[in-house]
Amino acid sequence: MDGMSMATTTTVMAATGTMSMAATTSTKAAMSGMGSSTGCKISMLWNWNVIDSCFISSQWKITSNGMFAGSCIGVILLVMVLEALRRATKEYDRYLIKAHKQQYANAGAVSPSSASADDHGKGPSGSAAAIAANVVPPFRPNVLQQAVRALIHMCQFAVAYFVMLLAMYYNGYLIICIFIGSYIGAFLFQWETIYDGPTSAASEATRIPMPNPFSSPSSSSLAQPSSLSDESRTLPGLNIWLQTIPTTFSIQTFAMAITEIHTKKLSPGFGIEAHNFPFQPDTLDQSARLIQDLVKKHGFLVIRKSGLTDETHVALARHLGELDDVKPYNKAGRINRLQYDELFDVGNIEADGSIVDPKSPRAQAGLGNALFHVDSSFNPRRAGYSMLLAHELPPQGTGGSTEFCDTRAAWDGLDEDMKAELTEKDYVACHSILHSKKLAAPEHFANIEPADYPMGRHKLVQKHEASGRMNL
Repeated sequence: MDGMSMATTTTVMAATGTMSMAATTSTKAAMSGMGSSTGCKISMLWNWNVIDSCFISSQWKITSNGMFAGSCIGVILLVMVLEALRRATKEYDRYLIKAHKQQYANAGAVSPSSASADDHGKGPSGSAAAIAANVVPPFRPNVLQQAVRALIHMCQFAVAYFVMLLAMYYNGYLIICIFIGSYIGAFLFQWETIYDGPTSAASEATRIPMPNPFSSPSSSSLAQPSSLSDESRTLPGLNIWLQTIPTTFSIQTFAMAITEIHTKKLSPGFGIEAHNFPFQPDTLDQSARLIQDLVKKHGFLVIRKSGLTDETHVALARHLGELDDVKPYNKAGRINRLQYDELFDVGNIEADGSIVDPKSPRAQAGLGNALFHVDSSFNPRRAGYSMLLAHELPPQGTGGSTEFCDTRAAWDGLDEDMKAELTEKDYVACHSILHSKKLAAPEHFANIEPADYPMGRHKLVQKHEASGRMNL
């Protein structure tokens, strides 16, 4: 009878083994624990098991403390790989967008610019952030690009799946390792520049719609010059005239505060000066929109005693558009006295604080800025806005002034025959920064032939989309 009972029990266990591997494994593990200790310790509850623990496969069995420590390190690295793949997804998409913009700019070498009121020369001690703000069509990846994106996503999914499997063993040590790997991975691979742009949560939470003080748009070029006399200066021979504007107006800012911005016309119809302009870190987006409204209406804007630092200068510029990469323009070996690579150094101060020698190569190269020019026109994509920030000004009347010209008014001043010819011929102008430099300092650049170097190509006559007016 005992033998029959034993046989019956054995048969039931065999049947159970056929029906459910989990039951068989649990039974074997329990039996092995009582015997030779060759099985795996597996628990579906929180545990701190080390020796004889198995993870995912029986081949991954912990037989020593050193092996367990190595497994913990491996889990940390695995989770770090997951964070790296998440960052790779973002970086690859950024790469595709950047390549799309560059391809669009190169393909449309004749490209419209949103800047039509252009600055002329830059002051002796200041910095400038140039922003390119052309409209680029939406981007859709091709088949190969989407295949790469899907591959990165698949790798990310696979790693996340294995991390989930490891967590389901409820081993306290492994779960702590998962947390550590997540922390280190985020620290290393999510360490990037954070922009307080219109889509950031902080900005969305505090933004209050700001009324537009003007209704009709005009030009869209911005400059805060490093030096400008109270009386605006323009190039001779150009008939410049825009409608007049109010001298004061109010804007509503955060916390329902009312700030009076006092303005003054710089010429009968071109340019405006503002005082008491609000620049608060949490309202830069509203300030940028107000700046855009003023610039569209009046061509360029001068803000006196803005209180901007290099840091807030760059932060404000980001609200106006994508910043140009200025690192290629920094000569190799030259010490950049400015903290931010987004800023052009257009002053006459050396890194050690001394005045730049007028005969030095740097001074000779800068003479071209004294010629009338459109910012960044030597590039396929010109600057949409130029922001000049003065830190120190020379005495008034001693030089360093910035001159502006309304290129829409220049078009309006042409006779009808000239307009007809320019429209019919649809001329394309070549823009060379080396030509400007050589024209201003012919001896220093005597051995340079501008035609041997790439040039920017832009239509001579273009329509300014914001105002609907033609401009040169």
